[in-house]
Amino acid sequence: MIANQCFTKEWIARKRVDMGSVDPVLLEKSIHFKIFLFSGEE
Repeated sequence: MIANQCFTKEWIARKRVDMGSVDPVLLEKSIHFKIFLFSGEE
């Protein structure tokens, strides 16, 4: 499960710094895609 904090602007900005030059929109879309992929697993 992905925590709700992963969708905050602060978290995304912090990860952008940690990971280098990462597009924040692409990072958020990647998180949504990962949720989509794993939503069928139960």
